[in-house]
Amino acid sequence: MPLTLSPARTLASLLAILAELAVFLAVARLNIAGRLSLCFAIVAVAIASVMLGSLQLSLAGGYSWSLYSQSNIGWLLGFHANRNAETDTLQVAILALAAIMASVSHRRHLQAIELTLFMAVMTGFALGAILTGSRTGTLLLPLTYVFAVWILWPTITHQMSFLPKWTLLIPVVGCLILAQTEQVQHAMSRFGGIGERRWDIWHDTIKAIASVWPMGGGISSFQVVYDATQSIERLIPEMDMRAHNDWLEWVLESGAPGIIVLTIICMILIGSGAQALRSVMRRGASTDYRAQVIFATGTLLHIGLHGLLDYPMRSMALAALAGTAAAMLMPLRIRAHASE
Repeated sequence: MPLTLSPARTLASLLAILAELAVFLAVARLNIAGRLSLCFAIVAVAIASVMLGSLQLSLAGGYSWSLYSQSNIGWLLGFHANRNAETDTLQVAILALAAIMASVSHRRHLQAIELTLFMAVMTGFALGAILTGSRTGTLLLPLTYVFAVWILWPTITHQMSFLPKWTLLIPVVGCLILAQTEQVQHAMSRFGGIGERRWDIWHDTIKAIASVWPMGGGISSFQVVYDATQSIERLIPEMDMRAHNDWLEWVLESGAPGIIVLTIICMILIGSGAQALRSVMRRGASTDYRAQVIFATGTLLHIGLHGLLDYPMRSMALAALAGTAAAMLMPLRIRAHASE
């Protein structure tokens, strides 16, 4: 009780993070081949999620196909209840697919049919990310493709000369055609003239932080602290469950000790990432390992940036992806190097 204003929720958070810690430790022990298999798993789940999302958009049989009683109905959600979580999953899958493509092209020249398939799936993921209706996710999509191109740059410069140039136009033509569809235009309409309550939520969250500073309210205590300090003039019928800013919510819940812990974690990840990127940029570095390090860097950067406007780390699925990416930045074991 002295450590948190919501002991039961804090205990539940501790139990939940054990699963993510197990993912991190398991991935950190894998060699390059094992980590590549995880990229295949991410892409496979994302494809299944898009297929389910297609049924959700079609409303076939008058049923929404949502897996949850409360969700963003009318948008592509896949296995999630939140549109922002789905767009993050699909954009991480784009990076995972790029890593797979780089690995395959390193071993042999890609055939035109293979490249067409890769491009079609990647375009499908991008379209799915837009059809979630997540504005922040849509704005982050170009950054995702910057990392995808970075991963594929050796393939683009060395392998593409063996393929017809028209294959490079597949995603461009596909996007131009799909941009005219009603669903895409509906998603784009969310950018126009819509009020944003996040500013009010952030204002009240900062006030809540001041009420429990410097020790914080305890992990997962946001709703308890926020409800007690929320401005009366900003009350609405719906309950604000999150701060819509993972970083701000962490400060409210963990206070000054949490800032210190988070700073140490970020320094470790930045240091490990910088060291890994330096090693894979050297001449003769493993193509597979290079792709996986860039995939991990792009994944963590995407989730971190999206966390400024939403709460991706509050999803166990996305936290598992973040744990996977963090583990891929850790140094490979000597035995893993030897096997390569």
